[in-house]
Amino acid sequence: MLRGKLTFQMATDNGTSPQEEVAVEIPLTVVPHNTKVSKAYFPYHHVGIGEVIALIVLSPVLVAAFVIVLPVMIVCGIGGDIGCG
Repeated sequence: MLRGKLTFQMATDNGTSPQEEVAVEIPLTVVPHNTKVSKAYFPYHHVGIGEVIALIVLSPVLVAAFVIVLPVMIVCGIGGDIGCG
């Protein structure tokens, strides 16, 4: 068993909270070298090369859309019907 403590501070818009500590225990099994072991299920989603390429290609489009749409939303939200109709 690997035991320790995790020390952290919450950060919010109102500042930081006092430091907190949480006890951590991680079960660990050490086996002799070259021992046959079975692979444990670990719910990890592998990102495929297609997803990576799509993110790279579409990133500029998403940024441009954000840069164009955000000011329009702000103007329409604050200005009422000024050019938003």
